[in-house]
Amino acid sequence: MIVSVTELMTYNRCPRKWWLSSLNRQRFTAIQPAEALEEGKLIHVAGERWIRHYTDDPAYPFEQHLLDAATEELERLTEVYETLTKRPPPTSLLDDYWKWITLCRAMCRNYQAYYKTPLPKEYTLVQPEQQVVVAIPNTEHYLEGTLDAIIADDQGRHFVYERKTYGQRPNVRHLQRDFQFLCYDWILHQSTDLAYGICYDGLWKRPSPPAGKTTADLFFRYFMSRNDDERDELELLLAMKSQEMAARPTDQCPIDKVVPGTRGCLDCLDLLDLCDAISNGDSQPLHLYTQRDLTPAFQAFYRGRD
Repeated sequence: MIVSVTELMTYNRCPRKWWLSSLNRQRFTAIQPAEALEEGKLIHVAGERWIRHYTDDPAYPFEQHLLDAATEELERLTEVYETLTKRPPPTSLLDDYWKWITLCRAMCRNYQAYYKTPLPKEYTLVQPEQQVVVAIPNTEHYLEGTLDAIIADDQGRHFVYERKTYGQRPNVRHLQRDFQFLCYDWILHQSTDLAYGICYDGLWKRPSPPAGKTTADLFFRYFMSRNDDERDELELLLAMKSQEMAARPTDQCPIDKVVPGTRGCLDCLDLLDLCDAISNGDSQPLHLYTQRDLTPAFQAFYRGRD
């Protein structure tokens, strides 16, 4: 089995959500996107294009890459919605979408005005966004991670570059313990002898600084590395969790759904109606969902096993 970092995080969070959304299981995703997911996705796509094309066309702005990505994504969402519902998207959804775009445009514009270039100064691009698949030792399974980019400092040390959006300024202690970043660090160290760590590049989800703040407060960059002991511990966990996930029945929805004690299932709103229907024995509202497409890495993995 091939397991993505995101999928592994979802499984640790809630086995039912994993079973519903995993590319290895049901692959459900909501027709109507969630605001936070869509904003992060568009900033991610625009940032990746800005990095990739900056050398050839440095005058093409981050904001325009965002608009290009947003237009393409809206066309895709509209096509999916019309195919599944036989009607155009409601005006409320389109209005919400362009409100998100207005915010994202301001974020991109502010970012470029402050930093000027898509990568930190004194850092060079080694590889643009790519899916990396690494064998998990002592198993028949693989871990997949989609890295925003790999960059190098002036000493030749390689970092996984991760551009993120946030609603609340990141806590450094939390960043240093972030499971996704630990997995990306492990993947990088399996891939090159020049691996060093993670470059977190965050954008605050605000169009302008609030009172008492400056433009610099809209952004947060932080470089970090993990040690060999922590990577070794993760390797054991990856083996244990991937085997556990592979052993889960493909045709049986898990009864172990995890409801966090603070915010409940609010971070699972995209699948909440479907999950509730399963628990309550109600008719499942499948008209609200569609199946996720397999990514290239998953396509290649399963094509070789047909």
